[in-house]
Amino acid sequence: SASAIVKVINDAKVFIPTAITSNNDRLNDNFKISYSGIAYGTYSIYSRWGNKVFESQNIGDEWNAKQNDGYPIPEGVYVVYIKAIGLDGKAYTFESTLT
Repeated sequence: SASAIVKVINDAKVFIPTAITSNNDRLNDNFKISYSGIAYGTYSIYSRWGNKVFESQNIGDEWNAKQNDGYPIPEGVYVVYIKAIGLDGKAYTFESTLT
């Protein structure tokens, strides 16, 4: 009989896209975070002036590059804030810019 020791690594990791467009050309029209080792997470996106343009209670939700009022976002720099609980039970925060 054979056996093996398997080590499971539950490191919390996220991949945050850095580009988005709202021009409906099917290239970067939607924003979606890829992740592993996350049990639960939320995220918010803010304009450079600090106005919240999107918020989700589910890190897996996609954003269609529209503001809260339904209009497409203007070109510019946005900040993505993520709060998450890892599979290891630890709290994590991640931040990135989006253009």
